Amino acid sequence: MLVILSIAKNDKMQVLAEGECLRDYTFVWTESVNTFVVNNTPWKNFAIIQSSIGIDGMMISYLFIFAYYGTSMRLALSLALFYPARNVI
Repeated sequence: MLVILSIAKNDKMQVLAEGECLRDYTFVWTESVNTFVVNNTPWKNFAIIQSSIGIDGMMISYLFIFAYYGTSMRLALSLALFYPARNVI
């Protein structure tokens, strides 16, 4: 019922310009950030390193939590599968 109602009430028309097959508003909104990152490689490298440090910190804290409170091997197995796959990518 809700699907039929939403289709029936959707009278908004959005027409693309000639030669335009897709309109990506997220790309348009983040264009200034994208050009900054492309032009400033040290900032990009800094962001990648910081995110990797954050992921490693979370995984190490999960490992400590597992060591004290863990009841199954699921977390240890997920860490054993995560880090080799991360190194390959």
